[in-house]
Amino acid sequence: MTISEKEVAEELESFDLQPEYAQVLAALDTAVSNGVEERLNNTVLSVAGRPPKRFQEFVNENRNVWT
Repeated sequence: MTISEKEVAEELESFDLQPEYAQVLAALDTAVSNGVEERLNNTVLSVAGRPPKRFQEFVNENRNVWT
């Protein structure tokens, strides 16, 4: 089930957030859902000595831990 940005904002407002702030948070949620934060950098490589991986790849590789 997908919840709309408007529904997210309304839910946040139900926790006494100001409507403008609720809308900003809802918009951020939409942006994240659309992949705005999906990026890799070289920090893992420089710290751990191995290349970074996407979260979905990590989950798939470790699925047995949660089942």
